[in-house]
Amino acid sequence: MYDESPIFSSIREAIGLHIEARGWSQADLARVLGWSAQSLSNLVNHRSPLRPEEALDLSRALGGSALSWMTIRASENLNSAFQDSGTLRRLGEIESRSRVERILPTREMIRRGTLPDSDPQTIEKAANKLLGISSIEDEIIFSASARRKEKIGPVSRQQLAWIAESRSLVSGDLPPLANVTVLEQLGGSLATTVRTREDFRELPERFSEVGIALVFVPPYSGGNIDGVCTVVNGHPLISISGRGGRSDKIMFTIAHELAHVSLGHLQNGGIYISDPESSERVEEASRELAADLQAGSWLVPDLEDLSTGPVTEAQVVELSRRRGISESLIIGRLQRDGRIPWNSRLNKRIPSVKEDLNSWN
Repeated sequence: MYDESPIFSSIREAIGLHIEARGWSQADLARVLGWSAQSLSNLVNHRSPLRPEEALDLSRALGGSALSWMTIRASENLNSAFQDSGTLRRLGEIESRSRVERILPTREMIRRGTLPDSDPQTIEKAANKLLGISSIEDEIIFSASARRKEKIGPVSRQQLAWIAESRSLVSGDLPPLANVTVLEQLGGSLATTVRTREDFRELPERFSEVGIALVFVPPYSGGNIDGVCTVVNGHPLISISGRGGRSDKIMFTIAHELAHVSLGHLQNGGIYISDPESSERVEEASRELAADLQAGSWLVPDLEDLSTGPVTEAQVVELSRRRGISESLIIGRLQRDGRIPWNSRLNKRIPSVKEDLNSWN
């Protein structure tokens, strides 16, 4: 029932009490109003709506504000609607859609096929399953450590959807997670063993051999997330969004997330998404910084081979040949260290791996 009903529950009741107090009949009131008896009867018996000018007439004849008379009729309409099974079914569907939409970008997830294009209850059940919860209002308990663009704050709907979709891609058995030494060996070998597009395409297989799932999920609109490391069925999962497509940035994100695994950061629980340059919480900032330092040491240990003056393309090519690592990693490190600008002409030597990412899944 409608919870905010005024004193009178219906126009019939309100008019009846008013004319009784005055000793009038309904016909008397119709004459006072200048209405036909039929018009008043239609209003009283809910056969016609109450128009604003009629509310003003009733206010002048019987007292009360025109708004109060409009409110009485609105209350009648709402109470009547609540008795209709079709209305109750529609409201239930709206509530279901609202519950899911509060935490997930449903429309985009349906377009991507992550949620079914079905009735609201079926969508809500699918969302619960995707998030690993029994009710959409339950706390989401899986842990995740990720890199995103904006400053620290609540996990957005787009970011949560992206993480959940990433988790849904993990299937099949993986071997037990390798020990820290093996994980560090993998991280330390990335720079020298991923030199070609074919090397990059083989990364998921190499990660699965040490007990880590590596997948690609395109970013959600406004998600601003580069990568995530989480745990699915006891195994670490690293997911990459591929934003921008630059091979050096994506390789650094992979190394960064692998560092979170080797450093044991996923044992803390909770969804952790932050950025070392903007984190407001010391513990989270220290974990991000540690992962960044570890990733940097794996990919480009130092740049002492380069002179302190302007960096030339020839120097980069020679250092790449001598170190046995890709030019893109060297260029990316130089840009992060401020040695060359982000819009450097050397960017032409950094390949895109967008097409290769699609082969992962």
